[in-house]
This record gives sequence, C-alpha cells and structure tokens, in this order.
Amino acid sequence: MSKTLELKPSDAAQMRPLVKKYLNERKKVYGRFSDPLEREQEILNIKINSRKEMASIIGIQKANAFFQANRTFAVRYAKSLKSVIRNGRKINV
Repeated sequence: MSKTLELKPSDAAQMRPLVKKYLNERKKVYGRFSDPLEREQEILNIKINSRKEMASIIGIQKANAFFQANRTFAVRYAKSLKSVIRNGRKINV
C-alpha cells in the first residue's frame, strides 16, 4: 500500500496503526449488525472517521486513494479465491 500511495517512510510508519485500527473496527461490524443497511452505515462511518485521521498525515487525496486501493485489492483477492475454488489452484495475489 505504501508503494501504491507513494508514501514517505515516515508517513507509512504513522499510517500503519491507523490502517490496522480501520481494518479491526471494520471486522467487528459484521458481528454487531445483522441488518445489512445498518452494517453499511456503520462501515461508512468508520471509513469517514478513518479518512479524517489519515488525511491529517497524508492529505485527503491520498486518504481517498487508500480506500480505492483497498477496494481494488479486495476485488482482486475475491476473484483469485473464486478461481482457486473452481480450478483448485494456488492463490497468486
């Protein structure tokens, strides 16, 4: 992610705990909300709060780019996983 966002080492070091916090908070949402719309709303709230924290370190454009890169990774991973299930191959993400 640091390479994708072209972060300086000092910025990357400051971002690591924020990214970890974001991912952990997001993971917890799935256990707390059974209603899909409430779950989506909570995830959106987490994204907005995380973006504010990240923007203070790397700026709003790179903070937004983080979420896009994270989504791109998730889509690629899901496609690879489906391919593995269909074809019985190893994942190359």
